[in-house]
Amino acid sequence: MGSAANRNPENATARRRFVSEQILSDVTARSRRTLQKDRLLGTGPFPHYKLNRQVVYDLDECIRIVEASRREPQAGGA
Repeated sequence: MGSAANRNPENATARRRFVSEQILSDVTARSRRTLQKDRLLGTGPFPHYKLNRQVVYDLDECIRIVEASRREPQAGGA
């Protein structure tokens, strides 16, 4: 039986999976340097967080962004 705290939507942040720049780079095939440049210029698609001095990304949020950018192939064309 789960506790009430696990069903509380306000507790959703407790289940977030934060990953390092290197892990996000591996998952998205974007170089670490590109992620750094995107943060500096404010042009990247992935929101980031600073915890103390470490930059981290919410993995599930980044995966949703990648999935939202999916394009279906066009019929009869390249």
